[in-house]
Amino acid sequence: NEYKTKKQIESQFLYDAISKSLDISIDEIKSRSEVELIGTPLTHERFLRRYKGTYGAAWGEMLEGPITPLEGLYLAGDSVFPGIGVPAVA
Repeated sequence: NEYKTKKQIESQFLYDAISKSLDISIDEIKSRSEVELIGTPLTHERFLRRYKGTYGAAWGEMLEGPITPLEGLYLAGDSVFPGIGVPAVA
């Protein structure tokens, strides 16, 4: 369908960047890949229940850190300082 085709086209820049940085062909990258999951804001909204596919909290709304008043209970996630983690560095 049109949406899947657009996702494939728009993800091409990732393969180009990996190919350039590792100096290997896109065909080699794809042959070595075991899993390919292409996500968009719509994917994040649907599967992660994120408003309009966004990540993380606004700085003013972010929780200060993982510590809670309950012993052994720690907070984790994109709304806890330092923030969104993997998506920011992927």
